[in-house]
Order: sequence, then structure tokens, then C-alpha cells
Amino acid sequence: MEAKNLSLNEAALTLKSSSIAPVSSWKMLLLQASAASAAGFIGTPLMNVSNKCTLPGIELAAVLRQTLAQPFLGGVWCSFRQFISSIRGTVAVAVLNSSAASKNNKNGIITAGSFWTAVVMGGTAESLLAGVLVEIPETRIQSGLISRFSFSAIKSFPLILVRNCMTAIAPTFVIMQTMNLKRQQQLDRRGGAAEEAHAGRESNSDKQHHHPPEKATSAEWQQAILLTLAMSTSVAILASPIQSVSTRLIQEQSLSSAISNTKRDFRWENKSTTIARVLSRALYTGFTGTAITIAFLTGQAYFDM
Repeated sequence: MEAKNLSLNEAALTLKSSSIAPVSSWKMLLLQASAASAAGFIGTPLMNVSNKCTLPGIELAAVLRQTLAQPFLGGVWCSFRQFISSIRGTVAVAVLNSSAASKNNKNGIITAGSFWTAVVMGGTAESLLAGVLVEIPETRIQSGLISRFSFSAIKSFPLILVRNCMTAIAPTFVIMQTMNLKRQQQLDRRGGAAEEAHAGRESNSDKQHHHPPEKATSAEWQQAILLTLAMSTSVAILASPIQSVSTRLIQEQSLSSAISNTKRDFRWENKSTTIARVLSRALYTGFTGTAITIAFLTGQAYFDM
């Protein structure tokens, strides 16, 4: 019995060391930034539709005509914004990997607590970098305000933080699911190998107790990408009122005025432009979340990350 337990413990330790490689943060940062930049540029027409729908008195047909005339107007800036925003994916993946490789985590399965930690840390990193350094000054300049920062603008930070934490949920959840699925498969296979080794039926391929991490199949890629896109878009729709209130706070409106004006935005007097504005912005956000998942799967499949 003691020899059997020793074999099982040895297998578990070998699995831990072989399946959880040290995180190469700079490689993940480059992958996340590249994928998000591409998604930002591809989604430029969506952002243009969303921005034009906020113009007073404009009709949806005019919005579409203007967007089709110059679909990638501002594409470089959109790409840069998502380049900065991709930090939430890099931080979230680092937190998940750290949790899986922790000495206190015997089986390497990521828990719900670690998932929410990754969400909050990823959203906070994006809020500090993309929110404070890019979104606030950009919004104030577009609104014709002289100063790029003010106390009133800083008051919008809690809402920016909540919104970014919400948009971090989808890619972090899908990445956690992917990591836990692969870890569980390795645990199941390694447990069987340990039993065979104890019985004296160990195969040649299992003698060294080493199995490289399995790669996601094309079907798993498709499922992960579609789930991320659907979840990211849905969460972004729910976060749309928060986005509107935070934007108005940056524009020096009081909290009560920002809330009342946001309510006015969501009246159904002009259903077509309201729906187009919310959906286009939500899809644009969904593209970024999907890019984070694609970058993770790419790193796992081709860079052993």
C-alpha cells in the first residue's frame, strides 16, 4: 500500500512539473497586444457606427452611408486603443497560471476565487493604463475641454473599473475553462499510468512519467472563440449604461445629470440608432475579448505557454 501511494504521489508531482510551465509574460504580452491591435483595426467600422449614432438628430441610414464611405477612418487609433486594453488579458492569464502552479494547489485546478482575482486584477490594470492614460484625456479632448484631467474626470474611475472588470469576465472564464479541462485530462491519464506502473504494466511511453500539455483541437478553438464573442458582447451590452454615465462624468457633468442624460439616451424615440449604437460598441468590445482568447490558444498551441 505504501509503495502504491508513493507511485501515485510521484505521478502527481511529475504531472505538476511537466504540465505547468513557467509563464513567459513578455511573450503573452506580445501575443495579446498583437491580437488586440488587429481586432481593434478590424472593428473600426463598428466603432465608427457607434460614435456617429451619438450625433444629435442623425438617422441610421446617414450613419451607415458615412461609415461605408470611410469604414476604417481612425483605424490606427482604434488599433492603438485595443493594444493598450489588451493588458487585461495578459494580467488575467498570468494570475491564472500563477494559481495553477501554486504550491498550495496540489492538482493544478484553478478555483473560482482565483478566477475572480484574475478578473479584478485584469480589469484594474486596464482601467489604470487604458482608462486613466487614454480614455479620460481622449474623451475630454473630443468634448472640446481644455484640460485633459480634472477631479470630476477622476470621479469616473470607479465606473471605468466596474465596466472593465465586466468585460474581462468572458475571456478569463473561457481561458480558465480551457486550462482546467486540459489539467483534468492530464490528471486522469496520469492516475491511470500510476496504477499501471504499480501493477508492473507500465508502457515504454510512460516510463519517464512525462506528457507534454495537450493542444486544443480545432473544434475546441471554435467553441472557445464563439463562447468568448457571445459572452463578451452580452456583457458589453449590460455595461453600456455604465459606459454612458462614465463618459458624461469625464465631460464634467454632475452624477445626477449624467444618470438622467443616460436614461434619455436609452429612450426608444429613435430605436434604430439606439440599437445600432449599443450593438456596434458591444461587438467591438467582443472582438477584443475574442482576441485575448485567440492569443492564449495560440500561445498554448505554438509557444508552449
